[in-house]
Amino acid sequence: MSIFGFRKKKKKEREKKIDAAEVINVGVDEAVRKKQAEQENKREEIVLEDYTPVIEVDSDEIKTETVHEMQYTTQDFLELLKENCEQIDEIRRFNENAKIEYQAVSDYLSDVQKVDRMETKERKLLNDAANKLLQLTKEKERYQKREITTSNPCFRSIRMHEGQMMDELKQMRENEDYRKLIKNDMRQLEAEKAALRYEYDSLPAKQRELKKITIVMAAIVLSLFVLFFALEQGLQQNMKLPFIMTVVMAAGIVTYVFYEAYHNRYERSALEKKLNRAIQLLNKVKIKYINNTSTLDYSYSKYNVKSSMELEYLMKEYSRAKEAERTYESNRDRFVHYRDKILDLLTFHEVQDAEIWLHQLTVLVNKEEFAEMKDSLEARKQRLVDRMNDNAKQKDQCFEHMHQVIAEKPELKDALVQLMNEYDISI
Repeated sequence: MSIFGFRKKKKKEREKKIDAAEVINVGVDEAVRKKQAEQENKREEIVLEDYTPVIEVDSDEIKTETVHEMQYTTQDFLELLKENCEQIDEIRRFNENAKIEYQAVSDYLSDVQKVDRMETKERKLLNDAANKLLQLTKEKERYQKREITTSNPCFRSIRMHEGQMMDELKQMRENEDYRKLIKNDMRQLEAEKAALRYEYDSLPAKQRELKKITIVMAAIVLSLFVLFFALEQGLQQNMKLPFIMTVVMAAGIVTYVFYEAYHNRYERSALEKKLNRAIQLLNKVKIKYINNTSTLDYSYSKYNVKSSMELEYLMKEYSRAKEAERTYESNRDRFVHYRDKILDLLTFHEVQDAEIWLHQLTVLVNKEEFAEMKDSLEARKQRLVDRMNDNAKQKDQCFEHMHQVIAEKPELKDALVQLMNEYDISI
């Protein structure tokens, strides 16, 4: 496979439809948040490999195109090396999130297993305390007659990421604005490509017209020669001047045909280069669109919204609900009693983050939800491993690609070393 053939293959692989990640449950969200805080001081304890978030993108909507084979310059190879270094750097930047996410899922799954292994008597005490706590919460809500509370499922992610919501909203708006710009660029490039394609496809028709003109004019010239010859022989007239004029006319026609043929060949070469460039630019813009859409889809799924406007509305509603809850404090003693009882039972069984379960009371008392959450965590952990393995392969492919470039262009070795130093990449 050629170097640029490898590049095309890599682009196609990035467009394949991938499984969408399941919505992060409350416990894992909280664990991830805490792990992120811990990682600020303990980054060296993580030993996992690269990770890129799994976001579903419909490959039917965005497809890159194969460009015409042509000679590539040294600058093209330098751009290719830079693209691979950028790809490796991007994978590395996702690595930290993957480490935190994997560790949080592993820790939370371990807690779930510890709760699952509790003895029947102790599990009954835990479930009774959870039911009491749920009951107190419902009584409090009925008494206060609130229609909107922060325990509403639509506020779940907002509650878990409350401290960074303004930054998240700002980033989501910027990504939406950027997507509009990308779409506009795609429309312009598509129009330019279509115009170039039309001109490129019309060249064979021009060549056919030249061929027809050549045949017709050849027939006319030949007919004139025969006519002049017949007149000269039959009427004994001097036809030298008509012969010369016919020859001059034929020479002019031949000159015109050769000029148009040369012009068509030159125009074909120029259009091919322009078309290749347009396709390459369009492919780059499409990749940007895929990445931007992936980021937005991940943010939308994280907060279960469809736009930044909806998220802003939910944030305002959440603020109102939170303010209303601050004005009401009832059944606090009993609530604290059962809450402490749950925490004591979980702490006794060495559950690492017992407080998370205060947000998962319905899971504790519902066997089906508990089993479903356990299966979901195991599946999610496996997906993280699979995705990190895929990223490791993608990173290896980038290195292999760079090796292929250096094998073909050894004089670019120093430039590659400089790029690797610039992106802090080591083999």
